[in-house]
Amino acid sequence: MLTVNMTKTPYDKYRTKPTWTVIEKALNELVDNQDIIFQTIPDYVIGYIVKKLEEAKQNGSTN
Repeated sequence: MLTVNMTKTPYDKYRTKPTWTVIEKALNELVDNQDIIFQTIPDYVIGYIVKKLEEAKQNGSTN
């Protein structure tokens, strides 16, 4: 299970996006199954992915 991070991150503005929850749940499953191990705060990973998805959506591309 991912730990909740209360530290401010550059990705906090993406926390309210629906994709945040989806990605967080998916990553939780991978952590729980011991498929991945985080070496950084999970919120940075989740935030980065959500940011990239938002940018792709704005640009009309998912590549």
